[in-house]
Amino acid sequence: MKLERWLTQEFFQAICKSPDARVWYQNFLFVLEADGEIPGINNVTGKLDDDWLESRLNKHMADEHRHSEMWKKLLISQGKFHPEEVPSWTNTVKAFCSAGWTSVTEKFSRGESVHQVELIPLFAGVHALETFAIQRFTLMANLLKPVDPAASELLKIIINDEQSHAAYTKQAVERLGKKMDCSEYAAKCLDKGLQSYRWYCLSLMPRLVGILQKKEAKFSKPFLIFTNIISWYSKFHKFLSPPPPLPTSVSSIIQA
Repeated sequence: MKLERWLTQEFFQAICKSPDARVWYQNFLFVLEADGEIPGINNVTGKLDDDWLESRLNKHMADEHRHSEMWKKLLISQGKFHPEEVPSWTNTVKAFCSAGWTSVTEKFSRGESVHQVELIPLFAGVHALETFAIQRFTLMANLLKPVDPAASELLKIIINDEQSHAAYTKQAVERLGKKMDCSEYAAKCLDKGLQSYRWYCLSLMPRLVGILQKKEAKFSKPFLIFTNIISWYSKFHKFLSPPPPLPTSVSSIIQA
């Protein structure tokens, strides 16, 4: 979508040109990584009934922890570590998870058994998070290279991991859909996860702009006009959608 690409480009150009905005956004990225993309669990060994999935998800969670530590180390070394300045409402990952995409993790935390078909929305949701991160981190890394090479290099390291995460989560959804004989449902989850997270992040852009303007970020008038339209539209439209409901044939498997 050309409009979305233009808005994203304008958004990150303004951030990267302002030292204070860059610092705030890097603290924001630390918070996202520190909270983790799959809240409520630290290790899934023996919980998914699939050694391939368990090993990859465990590595994924370890990668996210490493990312947060790298951001923390960089920001502390520069005297710019201020995660307390990041409001809780900015945590798009947490909101996306709360919308139902990773709700199966609540069963893990309670020690309940999980049917493999319930893992499809989980991995589809995480795939959306990773895909979106790759797109934005790549843009930001390129824009930061001339003004903040250390942050640019850190983003490139993270992008390499995110590419691996995006690949295995998509494969996980497809494998599970085939195994559970619900490939159509799995495909719907992948598609809706990407759409839901993309539009939700876009709907929050006007509120983020408000914070970033206080950090001396300068946005163009056309950009601000469009973000004002998004802000108005957001009052009447729900952007954050839950995963598709399980087909009757599939939900009966869980209840059996």
